[in-house]
Parts: sequence; C-alpha cells; structure tokens
Amino acid sequence: MTTSNNGESDSADPESDSTDHAWQERATQQLRRVRGYATSGLSRFRSALASNGFIGGVAVGLIFLLLPLLQESVTESRAPLLHASAQVPWDLDEDGATWVFTKKLQNEQVRKIQSAGLAYDKLALIAQSYGGVRVSEGGFALRVRVVLRGARSEPTLIEGMEAKQVRCRPAPTGALVRGPLQGGGPVKILRVDLDAGDHKARAVRMNGSFDRRPYFTTHFHELAKGESIVYEVRAVTRRQCTWKLAVQVRIGETADSVEVDDSGAPFVASSIIYNRSTPYKTCLASDNETGYMVDEAACQE
Repeated sequence: MTTSNNGESDSADPESDSTDHAWQERATQQLRRVRGYATSGLSRFRSALASNGFIGGVAVGLIFLLLPLLQESVTESRAPLLHASAQVPWDLDEDGATWVFTKKLQNEQVRKIQSAGLAYDKLALIAQSYGGVRVSEGGFALRVRVVLRGARSEPTLIEGMEAKQVRCRPAPTGALVRGPLQGGGPVKILRVDLDAGDHKARAVRMNGSFDRRPYFTTHFHELAKGESIVYEVRAVTRRQCTWKLAVQVRIGETADSVEVDDSGAPFVASSIIYNRSTPYKTCLASDNETGYMVDEAACQE
C-alpha cells in the first residue's frame, strides 16, 4: 500500500484488504512449512535413535531437523533484493507515429517510407533500419513501464527512483517523419526530467502539472516476497538522451540500488526541434488518410 510520510493514505486504497489477506496467507504457508520440517525431522530422529543410540540419534535428528531451515536461509541470502523489469510501450493514440533521424533521408528512403502508408508496424521497421529514433508527441519523450517485485521474505522498502548514466546531445535535425497523434486519456505517472539538475522521479498530478518534490521523499511502498507494483516512468527532454533507471531499495539495514534498463541497453529518449531557424533537411508528414507526404510546413509548429 502506498502511504505518505504523514501516515495518511493517498486515497482509499482497495489493495489494503487484499494485502492483509496476502500476509495472512503467507503466514499460514510458513507455519505449514515449519510443521512439515518438524514432522519430517522427528521421524528421522526416531529412526536415528533406533540405529545409533540416544546421543548419536539426537545429533543426527537435530541435523535432519535444521538442515532444511539452513538451506532455505542460504537460498534467501542469495536472492536479489528486488526483481525488476521494464518495457517501452507504444500507443498510436497516446504517442503518435513520429521518428527523427540524424541524417537527411535519401530519395529512395523517402519513397520506401511513403510506400508504408499508414501501416505503422511496417513504417517502424523501415525507420529503425535507417537509424530512426521514435519520438512521442504526447508532451514527453519516452514512457517506460517498470515492474518491481519483492524477492525476499522480509519486506522490501522502495526508497527512491531516478534516471542515471544520462548522456545527451542536441536533438537530431537530419529528418523528421511525423505521424498522427489522436490523444489518449490521463494516466497516473512518474516523471523524470533529463534536462534538469537532478533526475529524480516526481509525481504527475491529474491536471498535468508535476510535484516539485521527489516522489519517494513523501511516499513509500513495501513489497512482500512475490508482491508486485507497476510504475509508468516518463522521461522528458528537448535533446536526445540515453539513460537508465536506478531504484533505491532497503531491506532491514541493507540498502542497495537496482538498475533497470532496456534489455541490457540504455533507454533512448529524443525530442523534436521546433525552432524554424534549424529546419529538418527531410520532412515527411502524414495526413492520416493517404499516408506520408513531403511537406515542410506540416512538420513545423
């Protein structure tokens, strides 16, 4: 359950009941496991008494009784503090179908893009083969769906989240292929500003503004083993940046940072140049009916 530092919930949390039920279920399972160890150990203890005498039987019985618990403890200590995965979703309604390129497109490349028409999947393959980078025109550069899952039996506290290893250069001006943006509904998200002095995640309010305080200075979330939480992190920039996400976690006295990336590679967030003094050398725009056409005016604001 997500809670603010003043002890009040963000809102009526429908997950609280299910969380309490999950804790009760885990406690019941743990009790059954201990009972199973005890039953198995006692059975082996009786056998050891019969074959090794009282002293030998006690020693062997204790070993059989404690060994499963010791093995589980070792396995637990080797588990990561947190399981983390990320996906870069793309929705035409929310993100559009726009690509930027560092170099001017050749005539043959333009014709191939035009041949894709409104088939977005085909356009994506063509654009990627020419070194294109997708750009969202929904008011941000890139959104990343981050899934965090508890990996230890002791609760895992999420203490922070921020962009790391941020490397930026000016937004590309070689070519722009601009597709439709139809508009999507509001989504509760976290925002990282890759152009700001720090890159800590901040909450986005329902009206589109964002809290100036880092989100995890006023909120926290604990994950039990196997419990998951999903964040949508949106990166904003007026440049082109590569970056990774760092999630700060704590279990008891142990604190660490878990790195989240795009299947081993950095995330890439790019922007569009709106300055008419530096126009794109090649500019295509879709009219949403006939496909992509060379149209300088349609590609500029």
